[in-house]
Amino acid sequence: MIIKNILIFSLFISFAYIGEALEINAITSAENGGVYAYNELIDSFNKYSRNNNLDITIKLNLLSKENSTAGVTEYESTIEHLLKKQKSEKYDIIYYDNIFSRKFAPYLVDLTEYLPQEHIDLYQNEITKQTSYYNDKLIGIPTVVDFNVLYYNKEYLNKYQQEPPKTWNELLEIGKYIISEEQKKK
Repeated sequence: MIIKNILIFSLFISFAYIGEALEINAITSAENGGVYAYNELIDSFNKYSRNNNLDITIKLNLLSKENSTAGVTEYESTIEHLLKKQKSEKYDIIYYDNIFSRKFAPYLVDLTEYLPQEHIDLYQNEITKQTSYYNDKLIGIPTVVDFNVLYYNKEYLNKYQQEPPKTWNELLEIGKYIISEEQKKK
């Protein structure tokens, strides 16, 4: 079975075959440090699989600046070509940037037909609602959420004597504090 979607580490467990080795082929393109996220994800799963005798191995074809001259546009074309080839069984998992969700949606399966609801519920958040549904069909689960830049409002930081955040937790804490202080003025 080919699952053409963004899948997350714990999902791979759902593909276990008892008594039969399973090799899952995945492809992705990663820029701006995404290489580390995907490698860690795959390495962690493969280690988990070995330690728990699942007999499942994920092989990742990772296209990056270090090993490919293909950029985002070329990767998009490659994925589109693979998805259009109905008989293509080269990859079981295709990771893609969610900016292409609508473009790839006609070729993607509805994950609600393959995953238990309790698994889907783990990922029901605003990111999933905004990026992973198409025509009421769950076409993906975010694996990696990456940002290249973090913007902050210097005026508000100065107004409330806050330093620019260095971590996501600091961003949340400072943001909540500033919002709370601003709401007191209303």
